[in-house]
Amino acid sequence: MQLIPFSSPSSAKMAPEAAHEPLGRAEFAEAMAALAPFESCPRLAVALSGGPDSTALLLLADEWVRIRDGTLVAFIVDHGLRDGSDEEARTVARHCSTRGIASRVLTWSGPKPASAIEEKARQTRYHLLETACRHYGVLHLLTAHHRQDHQETVALRLEAGSGAMGLAGMSRCVERPALRILRPLLGVHPARLKATLRERGEHWLDDPMNRNPRFARVRLRRQGVPECGSGNSERRTELERELARVLPRMAHVDGRGVATLDRPGWQCLPEDVRLLVLVRLAMTVGGRAYPPATRKTDRLARLLHSEATVAATLGRCRWQGGREVTIRREIRNLPVVEGHGGEGDVLWDGRFRVSVPDGPWRIHPAGGSFPVVERLSDRPWPPGAPSIRFAPRQPLTGPLFRNGRSGDRRGGLGTGNSLIQSP
Repeated sequence: MQLIPFSSPSSAKMAPEAAHEPLGRAEFAEAMAALAPFESCPRLAVALSGGPDSTALLLLADEWVRIRDGTLVAFIVDHGLRDGSDEEARTVARHCSTRGIASRVLTWSGPKPASAIEEKARQTRYHLLETACRHYGVLHLLTAHHRQDHQETVALRLEAGSGAMGLAGMSRCVERPALRILRPLLGVHPARLKATLRERGEHWLDDPMNRNPRFARVRLRRQGVPECGSGNSERRTELERELARVLPRMAHVDGRGVATLDRPGWQCLPEDVRLLVLVRLAMTVGGRAYPPATRKTDRLARLLHSEATVAATLGRCRWQGGREVTIRREIRNLPVVEGHGGEGDVLWDGRFRVSVPDGPWRIHPAGGSFPVVERLSDRPWPPGAPSIRFAPRQPLTGPLFRNGRSGDRRGGLGTGNSLIQSP
């Protein structure tokens, strides 16, 4: 990885991005205001790679949070996919230290996949980031996705035949069970972020993997990405708001991960919202990170809109019923997971979060799709262990954040960092 030094705007050969205006504090504050609410003393985390985009985000977020008497931590993920990545992560952490910003290096340990590296790295990165946020009691994780990332996402999903939500691109706010992933730079051209760093005399790291044609996004950049504007992202925001409004009225998920759908109410919705309801239910009950194929969702939607009794599958789920449709996880491909203790919370099957104690253990399905924890030693369980709760990767409705004073800053969700479920 190469360190890119500050380049003076008065240089004879000015980089193309130097012609772009830097992103100022006021404009960044407007972008953050659109992502409200925050606590009165916000606690933020930034996913930091050391590249120009995340470095610019770090500096802008640090200024924003200091004004509001909040705190910021940078999480630096070392994927371990290249020689020297550990030293690069430490270099980025030292740069944070010189700016007075707390940082933590999160390491992807263990064997790496031989194929689908890009997707597996993404999944692992978000797992590490979300685990760190829970540990440090952070409700808001900022990522540096920008306008070009959004355009690439739309182009890749168009190629894959995605539906309306997929073609709406990236969301500015993704709500997880215990935190929000925020993308305040989604409408900003990446050249402006480099211009922001040059104006401040800052350095950044250049990752050679961003030029590796093995990866789909790199190949797409070389071909040229069509301009899609910011309308797609705004449309996605509108769809998600409508989804959050209608879902609690017609769908419910119990503590064992079984959902019910009010079919007549669903039939009265606009077509695009009807499809999104099915996608969300499938992802929540099925524990999936991604929506089911559009053609399969369309097929189920046609069945639900008819008068026939429903007996179908979608997204690892069984859909059955008449006026009220029950959605259950299929009893197939359920994982058996083992550990040695000290893992804390384990997300089983993308649906249940299991708090495991020290010592060897195994999680496996028990007579259905609900998990049971088996202790693989003679030592008794400690009081209150293990605990199992339905906390899927994709919640049915996102949490609302109560705006109040910050709680315990040492970790854990304090009284001011509380969550309330959407009505």
